[in-house]
Amino acid sequence: MVTLFQDVLSNVPDAEDALIYWEAIDDDSIAVLADHDQLVIPSTPYDGSALPGKCVLTPQMEILHCWMGHGNEQGFEAIVEHWEASR
Repeated sequence: MVTLFQDVLSNVPDAEDALIYWEAIDDDSIAVLADHDQLVIPSTPYDGSALPGKCVLTPQMEILHCWMGHGNEQGFEAIVEHWEASR
């Protein structure tokens, strides 16, 4: 799932922004939401200071890890660590 907390001009995103992003990533299996009420950032440890901000969540929506940057290695490591700890 991708949640947009701003549009390309740093304004509050809307459904059209979510649709444009969803079409751009070209993957029907990924939901793209627009955080019109601006609730995502205050609900996560991500402070919005650098983009892109990413968080890995469990199926129960528990935040495992948040990081900044383009790589996904930190996220994969957090998933493996969580999975191993739950075994």
